[in-house]
Amino acid sequence: GPVSGYGVTEQSDFFEVAQDIVLPQFVVGAGYRSEIVVTNPASRTSEVKISVNDITGNPLSTTLDGSNRSQLSFTLPALASRTITAPDVSGSLRAGTVRIRANTRLSAFGVIRAAGLPTVTVYPATSARTGTFHVRLSRSDQTNTGIAVTNQGLQPATLTLTLVNASGAEISRIERTLPVGTQLSQFLDEWFSALRQNDFAGTMTVRSTQAIAIAALAFSRDGVVAIPIVPIE
Repeated sequence: GPVSGYGVTEQSDFFEVAQDIVLPQFVVGAGYRSEIVVTNPASRTSEVKISVNDITGNPLSTTLDGSNRSQLSFTLPALASRTITAPDVSGSLRAGTVRIRANTRLSAFGVIRAAGLPTVTVYPATSARTGTFHVRLSRSDQTNTGIAVTNQGLQPATLTLTLVNASGAEISRIERTLPVGTQLSQFLDEWFSALRQNDFAGTMTVRSTQAIAIAALAFSRDGVVAIPIVPIE
């Protein structure tokens, strides 16, 4: 089907508890619908804000919990859970990421459903200072990789991003500064100006001075796939 992959690694923790959580895959349209499940394990009420963005970082408006919007804020009592539905299966496929922020620690996961296809569970992106993953850009078959990086640290993050080809040679390196609590989402050829006219298949590496969450989605004519992120050894 058009959607596959869990967007996690063996290091991912289903029970990860945090105040700033990124779910690396959210899909609606083309027969697909999504759910976001949030649990408050704390002993006090939590103020929760959920934001859904497409892979370019723009708000992805859809039906969230009964209303058309890209953001939702609510109060979650101690030890309670809530499921946010995004049931719109109509129109073209629309994909992106979910960011969940709160004033207490939370646990969360996503679910993607489509009639006649296996249900996909989406776990939180692992917080780390490094990550590496496969990327591909091919204009002939309309394939591109979208990458979202969220600064989950307490200071501005300096990011160093590189492209490594199939021979292991670094072909491009850039640096970006990401303020505290912000997210930067772009397609591969928007991150790297060297690819504005060229195709590429290889590896992208990310190193940061602060803890970050990375989400990578491969877009093609067949749909969208969440790409596993692994730490750099």
